Amino acid sequence: MGTARNVFRVADNVRFKAAFRSPGGAALDITGGAVKFIFKIGTAPAEERDATITDAAAGLAEYLTAGADFAAAGDVEWEWRVTLAGNVAHGPPTRRRGVIVEPLT
Repeated sequence: MGTARNVFRVADNVRFKAAFRSPGGAALDITGGAVKFIFKIGTAPAEERDATITDAAAGLAEYLTAGADFAAAGDVEWEWRVTLAGNVAHGPPTRRRGVIVEPLT
């Protein structure tokens, strides 16, 4: 059996969610922080978007793509960056990968 892969369609609006954790596994309180959703399609330069913090105390954030974000088919990689009091962390926990495909019709 093949490895499961995240598949998205060109111009779809996709909701990505992140749960930031401390090294010990507890929720990372991101109150007062800023979260970025960073993605790269194929060989194009990486792009950053402001994410929405949905529950700061629980370390939760999300980003809803706009149609223009996934405007072309190709391999896509994404990760998150949280900035707290000037300190920057990436997570959770590693970069993710998927593919953007053209709709069948």
